[in-house]
Amino acid sequence: MIEKHSYTNPSEEQNLAHVEAGSDDDGFGFAGAETIIDENGWRQRAPIPASETVRLALENCEQLCGLNKLQIQELLKGEFSSYECFESDGGQYRKVVIKYDVKDKT
Repeated sequence: MIEKHSYTNPSEEQNLAHVEAGSDDDGFGFAGAETIIDENGWRQRAPIPASETVRLALENCEQLCGLNKLQIQELLKGEFSSYECFESDGGQYRKVVIKYDVKDKT
């Protein structure tokens, strides 16, 4: 037997169709980041450059225990670059370089 309750929702009825539908990137919970539609039809954050990914990871770990906060801050002041590299045997790879603590030659 199903018991009935006496609760009445005090809120107004809302049309929330706009929450899931849409063609632009506004309001999708990606903090203003560009988005793409994946092969399954789901909205995803668009890929960002590898160097930016490493920089964001360093920013996220700045306060972690076991890491030297000052060293992480010094790395974050550096210049982040990513390169596509080709080897003489035909292999190829990508690498991220952080140029930091640069001293002028005097």
